[in-house]
Amino acid sequence: TAAALRRKIYSESRQKSIEAEIAKTRQLEIAEQKRQAELAEIALADRIALERERQKLLETLKHDCINWFTDDYTTAESHFQVKYGTMNLELEYRLFRREFLRGWFEVNVLPTPTNKVLLADEQLDAIGEVNGNIQLISRAGSGKTSTVVYRAFFLIKHCRVKPSEIMMLAFNRLASIEIRRRLLYLFVPSAESILKTKVSEKLAAQRKQKDVDRVAVESEAIDETSTDLNVELPFVLTF
Repeated sequence: TAAALRRKIYSESRQKSIEAEIAKTRQLEIAEQKRQAELAEIALADRIALERERQKLLETLKHDCINWFTDDYTTAESHFQVKYGTMNLELEYRLFRREFLRGWFEVNVLPTPTNKVLLADEQLDAIGEVNGNIQLISRAGSGKTSTVVYRAFFLIKHCRVKPSEIMMLAFNRLASIEIRRRLLYLFVPSAESILKTKVSEKLAAQRKQKDVDRVAVESEAIDETSTDLNVELPFVLTF
């Protein structure tokens, strides 16, 4: 009938309209997926370019740091702030500084039973800071004395700070002797046998005395040994 024919035509038309709408939606989805893929490629390319630029910047920073640390360590921080202060590279600067310090101690300290260079990152940071005040807080036996000794050694030998311009404080006379002895061994590793011989000779010469101040004997021996070896040590005072 005419009514049935109209319904059939309407149904077919409706179906075609739905299919066309689905096809259109699918085309839009494909286009959006393509656009998103293109944007992702652009973003990836941008990230790669930025990473390359950052790596190039880090290589330049590392090169600069090596030159600053080698030529005039005490002014390295100022040079860094002038050239890179606004680039958020403080962490990388400190990592490069640790790397330099670790390499420096490997070259300039001969490992012996007395001098074992096993410095943690925190110790290297404390040694490497030459501007402002540094406070070390840690448990007993964690390496505070070693850090202070290595810091003084580094300042004198690499940064060319005069020993007479450094004043160190020790808890007591025994600690003062320990610091001076360690510094002497760092500057002249062979001084260990010389000092032990000198201390033994002095103690033997005083063996008949009733009360022998061993700390005073060793302090005197350190003074004589450093003088004989032409090594100037910094002042080490006690509380």
